[in-house]
Amino acid sequence: MIHSDLIKSDVSPVKSTDSVEFALGLFDENKVYHLPVFENGEYMGLVSEGDLLDAFDHENTVKEGSSKLIRIFISEDRHIFDAIKLFSEFKLSILPVLNAKEEYLGYLSPFDIINGIGQMLSIESPGGILILKVNENDFFLSQIVQIVESDDAKILAFYVTSRPDNTQLELTIKINKTDLSAIMQSLSRYEYEVAAAYHQSSDELDLQFRYENFIKYLNI
Repeated sequence: MIHSDLIKSDVSPVKSTDSVEFALGLFDENKVYHLPVFENGEYMGLVSEGDLLDAFDHENTVKEGSSKLIRIFISEDRHIFDAIKLFSEFKLSILPVLNAKEEYLGYLSPFDIINGIGQMLSIESPGGILILKVNENDFFLSQIVQIVESDDAKILAFYVTSRPDNTQLELTIKINKTDLSAIMQSLSRYEYEVAAAYHQSSDELDLQFRYENFIKYLNI
């Protein structure tokens, strides 16, 4: 569900009866290139700045001056990842949020989405990040959790990236420890490939980990 803190209402929607000139002023004032359009209190869709700039007569209404409205919105009960898909697919500057009755609640901006993802991934929480590479058939989340928790640590966020051209997965893990050297060693013993690590390492443990990986490389 989209968190209410991410929904903003500082950009005023336009009515279909507002003039094109008035709407263009709102685009400039709010530094966006989409605006929600309403008719008799009902959400009709988004109008783009480029569409209205092409209007023959700026004294015409938005309804008369717009060649098309994009009826795009997201329901408040949808996941933030659905919002990302809509932003990407339709190249939006704002995304209206409606409730179950299709009443307008406000809008999301790309910045709000980044903020929301940061909260989901515990960006502000102290800790380190590991990136592992593993084949799909060798991926067992329970085992990775067990390895991390055996070092008295917790996984704060977990993200999996896959590619259609191979069976290898890239696992991004946020852990609530600033020194992940011991966890990296444990993962290496279970033959997990640590592709990258972002943490405050203990020099001795980190050196040992690099040495063990180098020896393993020489024995291939």
